[in-house]
Amino acid sequence: MFYSFVMTEQNYQKALENARQELERLLREQSERAVRIATLKQTIAALAALCGEPQDNSDLYPTVEPTMSAGLTDAIRAVMEKTITPLGATQIRDGLAAQGFDLSEYANELAVIHNTLNRLQRQGEVVKMGNWWRLTTEGRLIAKAIASGTMRGMPPPPKTAKK
Repeated sequence: MFYSFVMTEQNYQKALENARQELERLLREQSERAVRIATLKQTIAALAALCGEPQDNSDLYPTVEPTMSAGLTDAIRAVMEKTITPLGATQIRDGLAAQGFDLSEYANELAVIHNTLNRLQRQGEVVKMGNWWRLTTEGRLIAKAIASGTMRGMPPPPKTAKK
């Protein structure tokens, strides 16, 4: 026997609606998990300090490869693109320093970072969750495009040999 299943426009609309609802639910759950992970990381660091354990906070901050000279906005995007965990402004500052970005020209580093994050939020590139920030899908795509050199006319960063 041969059965044929014909999708109607109504079936497509229902499938589209279901896919959108599932994506929305999964993104909400992802955000909730990311906030919980960030909170736990900071709790562990604080408790380890109280217990007198050596502090290895390397897992609290994203590892960022040095890039060619970039503006602060692009550097913030690069720090945030390296992690799915939401970051606070101080973590972003520390990530910028790890990346080699010189913040010494700014009198108040955190104020400049907050202003940049607020602008990126207005542009739809980041979302704020309490005191934490994360890239939106659009922001992540922009950060990747900048890193690859396909945006803003920047050449891609040089490839470094892995040892």
